[in-house]
Amino acid sequence: MRNRALLVMNLQRDYIGQDARMPVDSGQMPGLLEHVNSLVDDFAQEGSDILYIMNEFSPYDIIGNAFRQQAAVAGSPGAELDARVRIASGLRFAKRQGDAFSNPALAGYLAASGVSELVIAGVFAEGCVARTATAALRLGFLVTIPRRAVGGRNERQRDRAMKKLRRIGVAVSDQLA
Repeated sequence: MRNRALLVMNLQRDYIGQDARMPVDSGQMPGLLEHVNSLVDDFAQEGSDILYIMNEFSPYDIIGNAFRQQAAVAGSPGAELDARVRIASGLRFAKRQGDAFSNPALAGYLAASGVSELVIAGVFAEGCVARTATAALRLGFLVTIPRRAVGGRNERQRDRAMKKLRRIGVAVSDQLA
């Protein structure tokens, strides 16, 4: 059996919380959290790694933070994982770019753990999820995205991102992985 890991991307208060600064489409939220938490349970039960990928932007990035509406500024309450997200491990990797592999510690950890397959869940389908999935393919990982465990700005953007990812070789599934 391949060694696989679950990447839980950016399920932080500033994206999915009640007072989110850059919110995911609210209609996607109940199902998104339900499906992500189910994946966390499944991966924990099988003994696979669960990694929490977090945006942490520098408080000194004035222009970028203005563009991002001050979302996920390092040390702010909005940069914390939303309390509704099930935590099954302490494996957390911070990033300041869309692609989670922009933090070299992630690739190092996955290589040291012998991971060959990634399941990616979280937000935003059209941004961080797509960039991370694309980078993972380039690095030789098999990549699966359970569509119901991924959110976007709106349905149209999420659907467009899923179609693009499928075209480049990502397994997009309507079933949980």
